[in-house]
Amino acid sequence: MAVLGIDTATAVCSVGLVDHSRVLGEYSLINKRTHSQRLLPLIDRLLKDSRIELKEIEAVAVSKGPGSFTGIRIGMATAKGLAQSLGIPAIGIPTLDIIAAQFVYTTPLVCPILDARRHEVYTAIYNNEGPEPQRLTDYLALSLESLLEVLVGFNSPRGVLFPGDALDVYADYLKDMLRDRYLPLPHPYRYNRGSLCACLGETVFLNGDYPDLYTLSPLYVRRPEAEVKLALRKGGKDS
Repeated sequence: MAVLGIDTATAVCSVGLVDHSRVLGEYSLINKRTHSQRLLPLIDRLLKDSRIELKEIEAVAVSKGPGSFTGIRIGMATAKGLAQSLGIPAIGIPTLDIIAAQFVYTTPLVCPILDARRHEVYTAIYNNEGPEPQRLTDYLALSLESLLEVLVGFNSPRGVLFPGDALDVYADYLKDMLRDRYLPLPHPYRYNRGSLCACLGETVFLNGDYPDLYTLSPLYVRRPEAEVKLALRKGGKDS
């Protein structure tokens, strides 16, 4: 059984293939070219190098957000198109869950942060002491100041890990505010991975607990900026 994972919710374009949690291959790119230019060639290369034919894929897992609205739409459209053409499920996995899944059997809190613009981050807080991350909060879009207030309510004597692309922007601020509770994270562990998306999707697929192709929808957390600007031009409110 092969499950394809697609993650284009951030600046990283990543695809991965797994078979019963065993990684068959993975390719990731961070560059200025849009995901729409890179995604299908990456999938094609991954399948060829893994010696897997398209017809052997039994499910497609896709990072459904929160994250870049454009990136999410590209990934979702590609996953749905492949799923429809192959007659297989497309399974949406929250982007923050994928990032948090890199860390298991670890005592620090795990708090992925993705750049949401407007001086905000997309985030959630996880307890990763066991084999699977346990999410402790809703998926949120809030300022760093508000996030620190939320963290006060959690006991984290072992510190906090902050994977995600927003760490590139806010590492110094978090270090200054949290002091010894801030745990530095090497660069490769900050980003999303297609193989983890595929692994999480495979688990959902085997459990059979996923929506059909036509009800699969993105997890935006807040309205796309283009919709907000349109509403403001029409005299509406940014809500």
